[in-house]
Formats: sequence, structure tokens, C-alpha cells
Amino acid sequence: MRRCCRMTNMASMTTCPDNVNVAGVTAATDRFSELPEPLVHQIMHSLPFEEAARMSLLSRVFKMAWNTFPVVCFNEDRPKGCFYDLFTREGLRDRIIQKLSYRVKRVNKGTSDALLDRAIGCAVERKVRELDLDFVGPLADNVSIKQYYRFPLVVLSANSITVLSLKGLQFTEGDLVSLTYPSMLDLCIQRCKGIKMLRVCCVKLRTLKVESCASMEKIEVVDAPNLESFFFARVSGEHDLACLVDIFSCKLLKHLTIKEVGISNKWVENHVSAMRLLETVNLTGCKALTELKICHKRLKSLQLNDCRSLVSVDIEARSMESFLYCGQPKPSLFTIEAPRLNARINLQGTSTYEDLREFLVSFGHSREVTLGCASEKVLIFPDELRDRGISPLWGLKHLKVFVTSADSRELVDLVDSMLWLAPKPDVFTVNVQPDSVEKSLQFGYAFSRADEEKDLFCCFGSPIKCWRHYVKEVTSSNFKPKEVKALEKFFRDKAIRLEAIYCNAN
Repeated sequence: MRRCCRMTNMASMTTCPDNVNVAGVTAATDRFSELPEPLVHQIMHSLPFEEAARMSLLSRVFKMAWNTFPVVCFNEDRPKGCFYDLFTREGLRDRIIQKLSYRVKRVNKGTSDALLDRAIGCAVERKVRELDLDFVGPLADNVSIKQYYRFPLVVLSANSITVLSLKGLQFTEGDLVSLTYPSMLDLCIQRCKGIKMLRVCCVKLRTLKVESCASMEKIEVVDAPNLESFFFARVSGEHDLACLVDIFSCKLLKHLTIKEVGISNKWVENHVSAMRLLETVNLTGCKALTELKICHKRLKSLQLNDCRSLVSVDIEARSMESFLYCGQPKPSLFTIEAPRLNARINLQGTSTYEDLREFLVSFGHSREVTLGCASEKVLIFPDELRDRGISPLWGLKHLKVFVTSADSRELVDLVDSMLWLAPKPDVFTVNVQPDSVEKSLQFGYAFSRADEEKDLFCCFGSPIKCWRHYVKEVTSSNFKPKEVKALEKFFRDKAIRLEAIYCNAN
């Protein structure tokens, strides 16, 4: 509103010529009215639709620019008749519409509306390029929709559309919904009903997102050679229902996300290997997966979330830099060949310390490992396991720990356990919620000889020496004074070659 007031003041100055004193004040030129129409449209586009409408009242130039403004955004706070008037009122009948957006603020308000359908039809006749119909509004994902808005069939004939977003629509009941748009670039269908089989045939399509469409049995992309991003998510709880996903023709795909879909081991192996440009893969809630085998030269990121039946993973992707695993740690059937890997592991469920140790062995070659868990007790390995087991992350240089809740009295035990897990890190970082303060320990190391007398009392007979033999300097950052004191005592008692401890205050 403040910007509109300034424009009003400047518009009022147009009655005075340049440099003419009025009551001792020099009048300025109305330079806003001299702006070219495309620039005025750009200013209007940066404002909320209601403010852009008010801006048209400031001057004749702005009013003319408003009458040709190619964007129409509306919600149900205003009567649908006003919405329809934007297309039929005198001076607006020839208005070119590039973008039409209609969003509800209150859900379940009816299944159809004649004026709204006519307005959509007018936009289609005027070759609208972007169409956004949202009949879900602020409704949370876990709340069911009681009434769906009937899908306007006129949208199927909108050959000019390049961007289409549909939410909360009821398609005509039938076996097949076929969407064919020659100019379509981006297509998004969310929380719609009545689609059993979806066939997409859009030659120029770049992104396709289909999410939470109940009872869908098949999705087929038959002619989209330029598709770069594919996102398909079933309704939560429908992962056991059969659903066929056919995107084999999308050879140029770069980003693949599959959620709550019962895809098979063979499906992943065949599709991923055939998509040579694939960079990111996200598999969430794919509970039918038991074995995952991927060999890819370009893959950069892989996410495995809640794939509960997964017991074997064999990945060869030397370009992969990011790996996220959320779930219960499995034994050492994980094989990942990716020398530049930054791994994030969110531990869920219950498992033995032995299984966790064997699981982490697969990430010993990583550049960085982040462990997330609910309690620090999950990561404090028992002494008997440390005594008889070799450290799984021997070569790791950066170890991070994110803990939902922790007891500060367990900090020393956590540090001790993590230094067994990764004996020679450059940096160890711990972040405990809800404080969200990143606390870190940086280490400097000294050279040690295995035959020195001081080394004979620790790790006797072990081929790999523990951290106590190498730590020379420790620098702590952002720890509380009580924690700093406990850590100083711990390192002075345990480190054989410790020379200095530094503290950076919070």
C-alpha cells in the first residue's frame, strides 16, 4: 500500500509543468507515465494481483496497461461474476491471457460453477499459456477432500497451454485419461480423483508431477522425449496396490522421484540404467524393493527413504556426491562405490550395535558422514564391541551427528564412541535439537611409531591404532563451559601425545 501511495502523489504532479513553483514547492515530472507498457506489466507482475488492480487507478497510463495485463489471478473471496467480467467487460474482450490462476481459500464449496467454467473457457479461447486451478487450498495433505470440483472438459482442447497445474479436480469416471498438449512444458496433477489410467503425450514436456491421485492403476508417458523431471507419488497407504509406471521412453530424464509405489527390483535396474543422463533418484516408501542394483556414470544424488524390505544395495556411481538413507540400518550387504560421497544416514527403528557397525563399514571411504538419530544412546557403542571390532570409518575425515534430544552428561561418552567409529577425523560436529547449535571439535595429529614404549599400553597387538596415539591438538567450538571442562579432562586423561587444547567461546 505504501508503494501505491507514492505513485498517487507522483501521478498528481502531472498537472504541473516541470520546475514550476506551487506554494514554494517545485513540481516534478511524472516519469512513471513515461514508462513503456512492457515495463509497467513487469511491475504489476511483481505485485499481488489485488495491488496490481489498485495500481490501475493511479493514472491513465496504468489503466491502459491494466487492460492489457496478461495475468489474471483470482480466489473465491470475490464473486465469480467479477472473475467472469475480467473477460467480458468493455475494453477487456480482446485481452490476451498468458496466465490464469484460480485458488480457493475454503475447501468443499461445490462441485461446479457455470460462471467459473465460462471464465476458464474464455481464457482457453484466448490461447492462455499458463493455467493454475487449485481447489484444495489450505487443506493439509493428511485431510481427505469431501467434494472435488468437476474437471472442465474445455481444458483438454487448450493446445496453447505450456504450464498446467490441477489440484482437487474430479475427472470423468473412465478407464483412461489421455492428455495431449503440443506446447506443454510443465504438467502438475495433485490430489485429483477419477483417474485410473493416465496417458501423457506431450512432445515438449520437461517436468511431470503426479501426486496423491487416489486409485490410480497405471501412468504411461508415451511421447515425451524431452522430459527431464518425473515425480510420481501415490496416496499414502496405497503402496500395496498394483500400479504400472511406464516411462521407459524418457531417455533424457535427469530427475526421478517415486513415492509409495510398489515398483520391482527389475524396474529400477532397467529404467535407471537406460536413462544415461540421470542425475538424481529419490525412492520413498517403495516397500516392494528387496534388492537395489545401480550402475551409472552420471548419477549425483540418491535417496532411499523407508524402503523397509530392502536388504541388498549394490551401487557403482563414481560421480555420486550425495546419498541419503532413512530407515533401519541393514548389515553389510550395502556396497557403494562413490569416492566423493557425502552420506546422510537417519537411523530409524531398532537394531543391534553389531548391525549398525557392519552397516557403516560401507561408508568408510566417504568424504563426509552425517548420522541422525533420536537419542545419543543409539550411537554410544558398548566397550566389548569396541575391544573386539575394528573401527568401520577408519579413513573418514568429517563426521557429523544430529540428535533430536540428548543428555549433556552423555557428551563425553558420545565423543569417545565417535572417535572409535572414526579414529582420525579432521572435524567432529554434533548438533542437538532444539538448540540447533553446531558444536565442533577440530583435531591436529602427531606422527607415532609403533615401537615407542608409550604405545605399548594401548591397542597392543592391533594392526590399527586408536585415536589416542595420534591426537596432538584439540580445538573446541560452541560448547558450554561445563562441557568444555569435561572434554578437557577427557582428552588429557586419554590422549597419549596431547600438547594443547584450545577453546573458541560460543
